Amino acid sequence: MVDQLTSRIDALHRRMREAGIDAYLVPSSDAHLNEYVPEYARRRMAITGFKGSAGDAIICPGGNHLFVDSRYYLQADEEVDLSKFRVHKLGLSGEHTPSQWLTEMEKERGSIRVGFDPVLLSMQAYSAYLAALHSTESEMVPIDANLVDAVWEDQPLPPSNSIYALHEAVTGIGVAEKLSNIRKEMDEAGAGLLVLTKLDEIAWVTNLRGSDIAFNPVFEAYLVIDLERATCFTRTTPPPALRQALDSLVEFQSYEAYFEYMGLAGDRTSETVWLDPSGPTVAASL
Repeated sequence: MVDQLTSRIDALHRRMREAGIDAYLVPSSDAHLNEYVPEYARRRMAITGFKGSAGDAIICPGGNHLFVDSRYYLQADEEVDLSKFRVHKLGLSGEHTPSQWLTEMEKERGSIRVGFDPVLLSMQAYSAYLAALHSTESEMVPIDANLVDAVWEDQPLPPSNSIYALHEAVTGIGVAEKLSNIRKEMDEAGAGLLVLTKLDEIAWVTNLRGSDIAFNPVFEAYLVIDLERATCFTRTTPPPALRQALDSLVEFQSYEAYFEYMGLAGDRTSETVWLDPSGPTVAASL
C-alpha cells in the first residue's frame, strides 16, 4: 500500500508540473458535497491513505499537506506517511487552515497557481481560496480532468443502484405540488432556472430514493427545474413504470449530460439561474 501511494503521489506531481500548477486541492467531499462519499469518490484517501470522513489535502511537489480537525489527530498520524505529508492539526496553536496555508505559500514564492477540480469545489470554498491569494499573478486554475483519477489505477466504478419511488401516503405531498410550490418561489425571485445538486434535496423534490451513498437513501443525480419542466440527470435509468408515472413532471437524462445541459443554459443570458452557494460546485457556474 505504501509503494502504491508513493507511485500515485509521484505520478500526480508529474501531472501537476505538466499543468503548470504549484498546488492541487484534494477535498474530502464529492461532486454533491456529501459527508459520506461512494468509494470511487474517495480521492483524498486514495492519494494520502487517510481514511477519516473529513479532512482536505493540498498536494505540492515541494511537500504535501493534510488538514484534519481534533477528531482525527491520532488517526492521521497513524495512517499517513509523515515523510511525505505534513499533518496540520486544525485548532492547535500555530496551525493554518488550507486557505491560510496557501497565503503563506504565496508569501514565500511571490505568486502561485492553484489547481482544482471544479466539479468538487463548492462556490463558497472557491471564494475562500481565491480570497487567500493576494498577488495579481496568482491564479485558481480549474482542471477538468481530475488529476487523482488519472493516477488512481484501481479506482472503483461509480454506483449504479436502482431508484424507487415513495408513495404519497409516505411523503405527504406529491411531486406535482412540490414543483408547483417551487415554481411560485422561483417566479417571485425572478429566477428562470433552479439548480439542485444536493442529493437529499433531489430525493425530496422527486419523492425518489436509492442506495448509492452509504447510510443515506439517496441516488447520485442533478436536478434542474425551469418554469415549464424539471430534468433529472441520473446514473441509473429509473424503471419504465416510474418514468411513466412522472412523465409529465420530470424528464430523465444521463448523469453525464448535466454539464452539457448547464453549458447550454449558460448561453440563455436572459434567464436568471438560482443557485445556493453552499450547494452546487464551481462547475455549475463556469
